[in-house]
Amino acid sequence: MKIINEIHYYTLNSMSYIWQGIKETFNYSGEIHKQYPSLKNLILYQESLHVIVAIDDNMNIQINGMKGHYQNITPSDIGMGNTWNGVSIEPRTTSFYIGYK
Repeated sequence: MKIINEIHYYTLNSMSYIWQGIKETFNYSGEIHKQYPSLKNLILYQESLHVIVAIDDNMNIQINGMKGHYQNITPSDIGMGNTWNGVSIEPRTTSFYIGYK
């Protein structure tokens, strides 16, 4: 999360995968990869990434994150770091509390 001009910006990574073009990965059968050739460019999360946002009557915001896992190939397995464009691509989301002024 970043605050710019007193506005809170929360970035949530893709819910299911990381798109990469570094090294081909094969998570499914050859038949599935033949039918969907772009799958080789994905690092897949086991769980769908998400957050739950609660706003109370006083406009306080609670963002509840979660921790997930990779299916079977990680970014480090292909020589990729765990951030892209300054944003984490790890299979987890961050919790935050934003109190209203």
